[in-house]
Amino acid sequence: MSDLSITQQYYICALNDHGVIPSSYPAISGCIVAGSLLDMQLEDCIQIEKKVVLISGLLSERLWYLKPLYDYINQSKPVKLSEIVQKFSFTSKKNSICELIMTSLRDKNLGRSSEAGIIFKKEAYIPRIDVISEIIGKVRSELLENGNLSQEVIILTILLQNSGLIKKYFSKFEQKELKSKVKEFKNSDENIFVKDIINQINMVMSSTNSVIYMATLM
Repeated sequence: MSDLSITQQYYICALNDHGVIPSSYPAISGCIVAGSLLDMQLEDCIQIEKKVVLISGLLSERLWYLKPLYDYINQSKPVKLSEIVQKFSFTSKKNSICELIMTSLRDKNLGRSSEAGIIFKKEAYIPRIDVISEIIGKVRSELLENGNLSQEVIILTILLQNSGLIKKYFSKFEQKELKSKVKEFKNSDENIFVKDIINQINMVMSSTNSVIYMATLM
């Protein structure tokens, strides 16, 4: 799945058996936004600095489905990270991103379209088992079997951990190992690029978790 972005891979892992994002995992929406922002930063479309986001280049063609998010950031001044997470996690803007991500997956023929819901029908997408297995297998290979470590696997792993989806795909022992491995990289000076990306993710996730927490109090 080398042609899939972090956002697409995470979205595939987040879908339940009915092909929709489960409401039992409230942090998923925020993690989709976090993954989208980090995808755009890795492609030099945006910069995330001191909890604000600003445009640094044109939107990459391969990330066309993130255009609503890119357009929202493309303002005359930097946009607060917390504002972006709030807008695209808890308003109608969330649907604009999710629908386009789903369309991008459908275009790649990675599963089948479906419908979910008993009374109120909604569009769903059920990815193939082998597609999910390949994504999770890559995480397992790079982090648990000491393969060549990539930025996208580090980011994907942290997104899975923060949303609780890690429990869906890894045993308790594996979860402990993954947590230990990420912590090890974070505290190591040998892998500066990994350390930097982990710090970047933590900054994004800190804003994401704060917004989610405030939403639960409303």
